[in-house]
Amino acid sequence: MGLSPADRYILDRRIHALVNSVLVEEHRRQPLGPHSPQLTEVLHFLRRSPDPDLPRYVVLRTRSPTGWVIGACAAGRGSRPRPIDSPRYLSRAEAEHAVFLRRLSDYGIEVAPDLVQRAGVEVGGGIEPAAPGIVGYVDTLSVAPGEALSLHVSTDAKRWSAQFGPPPVRRATTRRASTA
Repeated sequence: MGLSPADRYILDRRIHALVNSVLVEEHRRQPLGPHSPQLTEVLHFLRRSPDPDLPRYVVLRTRSPTGWVIGACAAGRGSRPRPIDSPRYLSRAEAEHAVFLRRLSDYGIEVAPDLVQRAGVEVGGGIEPAAPGIVGYVDTLSVAPGEALSLHVSTDAKRWSAQFGPPPVRRATTRRASTA
């Protein structure tokens, strides 16, 4: 099946142009954010997984206290992700960066070998799903009132809930210096 013509155009014209060693290093240093607008754009494309023929990666926590591995989601809904052959990582951040590098590679975006070698350290332990036990994303970042929004969630929890709305407004407070 592969990419749609629109996604192929975005990949070839926009995503390839944005990815460079500076962007990859930014992700290595802060894989969980905050991100520059350029990195955010690349991550949105990669996380959307527009090519159904490519694996959908997840980060899995191992049974050891500080172990993480990369997994792939099974094709069927409700199936548990399976670990793939990969190094084990000491932190979630390292594993997230390794997923980023795999996604770039899957879309034919070459990354300098020295940047790839920095991702990954072996640790021991068995495999269990990553905390916090619920992972989700929406299909679009914003919608107008009345427009539809799709929420995709994976969890082992029997019950869960989500709330949507504008971010809370923080009120500024002013303090007066005391005069003594």
